[in-house]
Amino acid sequence: MSSDEHAMLELYVLDAVDEMERRRFDKHLRTCSTCRQQRDSMREVLADLSRTVAMPAPPQLREEVLAMARSTPQHGSIALVEEATDADRHPAHLLRRRGVLAAAAAIVLAAAGAGTWEATHSSPSPPSAAAILDDPKAEHARAIYRGSVVTVARRNGRAAVRFVPAPPQVPGRVYTAWSAEGSGALRNAGQLPSTSGATTIMLDGDVSAARAVAFTTERAGTRPTQPSTPALFTVHLT
Repeated sequence: MSSDEHAMLELYVLDAVDEMERRRFDKHLRTCSTCRQQRDSMREVLADLSRTVAMPAPPQLREEVLAMARSTPQHGSIALVEEATDADRHPAHLLRRRGVLAAAAAIVLAAAGAGTWEATHSSPSPPSAAAILDDPKAEHARAIYRGSVVTVARRNGRAAVRFVPAPPQVPGRVYTAWSAEGSGALRNAGQLPSTSGATTIMLDGDVSAARAVAFTTERAGTRPTQPSTPALFTVHLT
């Protein structure tokens, strides 16, 4: 496939070609399996992009889009309304036309102002440690260690720990949580910050398979892959 045809393929899928260009490329597609495969792949991507979720536009969107429109070269824009010539079909012109289309889309978005913008496959933010601990649907387990009430909460593979109050500090060492898998393997799941009040942390990684969370103290400034001492205490999960 030539560079000319490659440039035309993208415009063809975006329906940004005139009738003459469409007939010419339709003829090419009948003999080029590579182009047909790429056309089908691009259409699948466009179908995915059409499944969007409406969200409030962030305050800075208007200025960002207007700045993008101002910085996009506008050369060749007359070709959008004139009959295409042979020169218009040169790859360099096709690239210019894509720039004009991008600028036009940017201006349309800017004109929407305080409306809504489309966020493709928008995902919710990950829950905070406090949200998991305070979630009544989460699995909760508790233990007491040296006057601290220790709560472990787990939901959808994520887990958080809360100490009330924080455990007594050990000079030069830091409290470290270990996720205990069903196989008996231990995985470093995070360290507690040094504080004198209540403390809360989100455990690292997926803890769906954890049967318990064990705690040790490890040398400050390190992140060992295995505990250096036996567990001080363990909170068992169901």
